This record gives sequence, C-alpha cells and structure tokens, in this order.
Amino acid sequence: MSRSTGGIFRPYRLRLAGTYTLSLTKYVLELMYPFTIGLAINGLLTGQGAVSVAPLAAVWLSQAAVGAADQLVVSTQRCSALRISENLLQSFT
Repeated sequence: MSRSTGGIFRPYRLRLAGTYTLSLTKYVLELMYPFTIGLAINGLLTGQGAVSVAPLAAVWLSQAAVGAADQLVVSTQRCSALRISENLLQSFT
C-alpha cells in the first residue's frame, strides 16, 4: 500500500465531514419529535393555543431543510462515485 488511509481520504475530508454533520443533525432532529409532540399536546390541553405547536413546527421545518440538503449531497456524491473509486484504485497501483 503506497498511501496511508489518512492520505487517501484527505482530499475528501470536507465532503465526509459535511455528510456526517448532515446525517447527525437529521438523526438529532428525529429524536426531538417525541419531545416536541409532547410539548404541543400539553400546551394545547392547558389552553396555550397555537404557540405550543411552534417548537414542533420548527423541528419539522428544520428536518425538511436538512433532509433536502442531505439528499442533494448524497445525489452529488453518487454522481461522482465512479470518478472517486477510479482515483482510489489508481492510488493503490
């Protein structure tokens, strides 16, 4: 092996960091759903009105935006997957 693992991934470190950040953010937002649903239900039962639904709406809109960005990154990476795999294969030869 002519290059270390760190050397192979170095040109793609920003892409990898972005992908992991988007995925982690998406999972954290998914975990926040039950909490914000509970806040909305409790607020509606106590008569706080539509203000109690605001955290749920914020989480939902945030997850939609992060999901769209994640799909954009993943589809871009799929389009360039062949080029990247060819570069990795060439680095081992």
